[in-house]
Amino acid sequence: MSSPPAQDQAHLGFLFSEVLRDLPEFVPRYLELATACDDDPDEPLILAELAEFVAGRLAVISPTGSAVQRALELVEALLVERDGDDIGRELVGYAFFDHFTVEDRRHLARRLGPLSLALLEWLEVAPDADPCW
Repeated sequence: MSSPPAQDQAHLGFLFSEVLRDLPEFVPRYLELATACDDDPDEPLILAELAEFVAGRLAVISPTGSAVQRALELVEALLVERDGDDIGRELVGYAFFDHFTVEDRRHLARRLGPLSLALLEWLEVAPDADPCW
């Protein structure tokens, strides 16, 4: 599947240019989401789909696979972008990490960046506590 023309990319919404650049394996799923959502998929839906993509890869291949790592790097970059936005980071946590089983989370924990790991630990240990980031 080829990518949409550059003028259409701006209409595809949240993270599209990053997905296109860093995670081309996810582009077909992203485009299906965009089509299903009238070219305006919201952030939690995209993160949930990305989580399913990663979980599917974890089940089939070694978690050290490059697509899994690049997806986790996208989530980490998103958290860096949300520096100081506790609600935004919490949204990322619930939209992305809640889609994984406990076993998948254990596999992912070793591969997460520092902000992702802190968020995952916060979700696991004390979801009603103050954020640790």
